[in-house]
Amino acid sequence: MTTTILFAAGLCGAIRYKALTAFPPEKYPSIKVAAWGLGHWHMPVPDTMPMPDDDPWVKKHMCRVDVDGDLTFAIWAEYVVCRLIALERKKQLAGDGGTWMYLMSVPLEQRNEEWAGRWGSLPDGWRQSGCKEWDQLQAERRAQQRQAEQAARAGKMVTNSKHIGSKLDTGTRAAQHSGGGSLLGGLGKYIKDPLDW
Repeated sequence: MTTTILFAAGLCGAIRYKALTAFPPEKYPSIKVAAWGLGHWHMPVPDTMPMPDDDPWVKKHMCRVDVDGDLTFAIWAEYVVCRLIALERKKQLAGDGGTWMYLMSVPLEQRNEEWAGRWGSLPDGWRQSGCKEWDQLQAERRAQQRQAEQAARAGKMVTNSKHIGSKLDTGTRAAQHSGGGSLLGGLGKYIKDPLDW
């Protein structure tokens, strides 16, 4: 299944190299990037006429990202495009260059733009086994958390038993001192030691 994602930029906003930075062909062979310009400010051509993307006087720069794969992979690719758009906007607002970019296709996931707006960089790469690895990672985290909780409980029990043991030792010592050192401890003044009978 092929899913198409479109995004655009305005004047002086060549976007092909930016899209290729987000989706390097050697890393993502199932993602195809095509970029072109539409119209021209200094040539008498229609606004719909395709022009080279690297021409700075193009009225609008367009980029088409074709994603071959399942829908989750396409949603992730759209998320990367939204992160690229957010990164460029932050650069533009900070005065560090950047380009005003906009998602032109119907969003595959409504929350992608919101999530992408929280970041100032491009994300790590996609792993095709994503969900399986995520489930495994979650299982490992739960196991580590259980081990930590068990260790904390065991440490608490050891601490408590040492505390109780020290109180018992103190009580025994006190009883021995008050009762003359017999096996019955402090009760020796009330009960005779059987060895003395």
